[in-house]
Amino acid sequence: SPGARKCAFLFFICPLFCMKVPFNSFAMFFATPVGQASNPGPDDCIRLAICNPTAINKKVGHLLKFEADIVSVSETSATSIVQKAVTREMLSNGYSSFWSPPVAPKKHTVDCRPSYRGEAVGSALFSRLPTRKTRCEIPLALQESQRFSSAVVRFGTCEVLIISLYGFANRYKEGKRPNDLLLASIIPVVNEVGLPYIICGDFNEPLVKLPSFQFFKDDGAVEAFDWFHKQFGYKPPPTCGGAPRNDS
Repeated sequence: SPGARKCAFLFFICPLFCMKVPFNSFAMFFATPVGQASNPGPDDCIRLAICNPTAINKKVGHLLKFEADIVSVSETSATSIVQKAVTREMLSNGYSSFWSPPVAPKKHTVDCRPSYRGEAVGSALFSRLPTRKTRCEIPLALQESQRFSSAVVRFGTCEVLIISLYGFANRYKEGKRPNDLLLASIIPVVNEVGLPYIICGDFNEPLVKLPSFQFFKDDGAVEAFDWFHKQFGYKPPPTCGGAPRNDS
């Protein structure tokens, strides 16, 4: 009956948006595309690029060559002044920017001029799709790690949480423990946001070997290289100079 269809529709919308929709607010065009948007976005596919530029300063041109809708960047080495400059440049090319906190300068100048080269940390997300900030409490340790950035991107009518991480290099004596803790620290974020998610970045080691990956596996997540191998029957090439396939 028409009444049953309305109830089913509202039941579907409520958990999707994590809010209660009063019955008297029901409208026949609610959440229904009407006409054609002036900027509807990609029709066939969405391109997501993952890269490690070592330092993002003066490398916007390289990012634009990906022609990607979303760019995840690990190891930005971006101080405050670099973040501001890159944000302006990316905005002029149609991208919104979402950064981890600015990193500390690698060297301090004698006359206190701003530094354009920071320490080897930092992550960022750039998107030319409709995108907003992540509305949740970010654990302080995760935020201060300067290895985490996130945003919620709209794919058509579906919102997806995108997280960009920069893992710890193999030179850290703790071995796998720092990356395991880093991956585990985003579990509260994923749970609180409650949206489909994509986690990407340079992890410097295979994620599937980390104990904390079991949570994501149980949640239905798949690792990109494993998925590719199962889908196409062969492994993609190494990400850089014959290195292991650890950027996922």
